Amino acid sequence: MSPASSTTPCLMIVAGEASGDQIAARAVTCLRAVSPRTRVLAVGGPALAAAGAELVASMESLAVMGLKDVLLRLPVIWWTWHKLRRAIRREQPQLLVLVDAPGFNLRLARAVRAELPRLVYYISPKYWAWKAGRLESVARLTDRQALIFPFEEEDYRRVGGHPLFVGHPVLDLVDHAPEREAARAALGLTPGETVLGLFAGSRPGELRRHLPLLRDCASVLADQPLRLILQIPERIQARELVRTAGFPVNVRVVEGRFHEMLRAADLGLVASGTASLEAAVLGLPHLVYYKLDELAAWLAERIVKAPYASPVNLAAGRELVPELLNRRASGVLMADWVVRSLRQGGLAAAGDELARVTRENLGGPGASQRVAELLVEELRTAGVQP
Repeated sequence: MSPASSTTPCLMIVAGEASGDQIAARAVTCLRAVSPRTRVLAVGGPALAAAGAELVASMESLAVMGLKDVLLRLPVIWWTWHKLRRAIRREQPQLLVLVDAPGFNLRLARAVRAELPRLVYYISPKYWAWKAGRLESVARLTDRQALIFPFEEEDYRRVGGHPLFVGHPVLDLVDHAPEREAARAALGLTPGETVLGLFAGSRPGELRRHLPLLRDCASVLADQPLRLILQIPERIQARELVRTAGFPVNVRVVEGRFHEMLRAADLGLVASGTASLEAAVLGLPHLVYYKLDELAAWLAERIVKAPYASPVNLAAGRELVPELLNRRASGVLMADWVVRSLRQGGLAAAGDELARVTRENLGGPGASQRVAELLVEELRTAGVQP
């Protein structure tokens, strides 16, 4: 590949994990509709590749959470860093788009700030939860900030940033999700079954920490009139982790098919993150759980300031879905919530109300299109015509 010429628009996207890959891919699809000649390079995964981006490195090396995960994967992170730096020097993109993953992306922004014409940060680091200094860092190191929560816009203006609230892209991610009846039919479920969806997360470290919790929960629920389905990523490593965890025979495992599972389930146990928002906007009553490694959990207890972990609750400013985090996360407590929810009934009505309130809180669909328009504007500012 040859470096982009002065007349060829070229941008590079760095997405660090599965949800960022999907979110960035939707923006790239919208970008290609308005600027088909723009060349898109990326650190990403299958979604960005399917959207037409040229992958210069895989996101798999960056998909870490917790200090232990980072330490275990330092060699491959280092390798990805140098491969990416070589690609930036070789291709000379006019615009760098950083998607979430602040541990990696803020270091990258510092390293290339003087080399590239324009930098955009899409999906701000959670400065309001911990590491408040990241707010000023992002404002200083990037030219524009595309934000997914409305309250972030004023915070960035206060510290000299140039923000734009684009809305939450989760509303775009789920716009092709199947209807409930179609999803259940595709998964071979009968209309009368009550289905509990178990969603363990996408990162390898999350799977290692969460699968034992879900296994214990499934064992407690063995005598309940429930169909238990575990959803995992389509990766060989995920299958091996499930096998090692030793799930009871009452648990069916489904690879991929994430939105089908969200639609088909009657209630869910969902690892905290974008998955919780997707569950909420698709009307799935769920409990949010998460377990960090021991050192990260110890630090989080002392420095995290946000009242909630789930973005559903953060967007609402109140608890719409219950949370069990770190030391409170256990299979027994998760099973207790499931049993109470079944006894209370009204799951469909609760899901409809959860979807209505969450959609109102997220500012409506169209975030991906607004981001694409921002990227076109930034390419023009960099001196090329998209």
